[in-house]
Amino acid sequence: MEKRRLPGYAEGIKKLRDSLHLSQAQLAERIGVSPRLVPDWEQGRKEPGMGSYIEIGKVAGPPECWFFFERAGLSKSDIYRFIADAQDQVFSRIEGRPVEPIKVIPRDAIKGGRRKAMEVGHVAIPLLSDPAAAGSPRIIDERLIERDVVIPAEAVPHPLDTVCIKVCGDSMAPILQEGYIVAVDAVQRDRAQLIHQMVVVKELIGDDAGVTIKWLDRFGQEYILAPENKAYRPQAMTRDHDLIGRVVWWHGHKK
Repeated sequence: MEKRRLPGYAEGIKKLRDSLHLSQAQLAERIGVSPRLVPDWEQGRKEPGMGSYIEIGKVAGPPECWFFFERAGLSKSDIYRFIADAQDQVFSRIEGRPVEPIKVIPRDAIKGGRRKAMEVGHVAIPLLSDPAAAGSPRIIDERLIERDVVIPAEAVPHPLDTVCIKVCGDSMAPILQEGYIVAVDAVQRDRAQLIHQMVVVKELIGDDAGVTIKWLDRFGQEYILAPENKAYRPQAMTRDHDLIGRVVWWHGHKK
């Protein structure tokens, strides 16, 4: 007998729970529902309601939260707002853990530093000295490393292919503000898989050559680099743009 294919929402919830290493009862407690509901969701017997999808999205954090927020029927502007809240929630879960400070690690010791951080559930990711623009592109030197940023391992799927960059400008405000730090995963570069995700893009030629942070959207067959701040205009992504990677984590203190 052919195995019944589970609905997408069922697979998504199971995958999220496994990635967070939670039991069904623990996930239910996190989102404030009866423990009996989670098995029903994962087996496709019952679909979560709007409120449950929102709570699951908050637990998931970006970028996985997009799937659950969209299932809840939220508008794009509401999703952006919830993403900011979800990011704060993810960081608050790990902020209180005891972590031995990692201040400045020489380049030839970075891998060792990362292994050391992994022992307590964190990874040390190099922070580039030059900031990336949330506005007009800026030139950055990828060889210049200022220090390492300690990030929860659960937020960084490919730590050896991830760098941190400081934000300069306000085109992604209020989600990203001047001085925030973002972690960029260079493994995740497939445009088709990154719709509605925050990405870092390098413009290769012209007066605007440099690196910038934007949302990646799609209109028909055209990819669009969209700012969060409506004072800035979106622009088409062309062959002169090189997608560096997806923003998988960010942190900063709102002014």
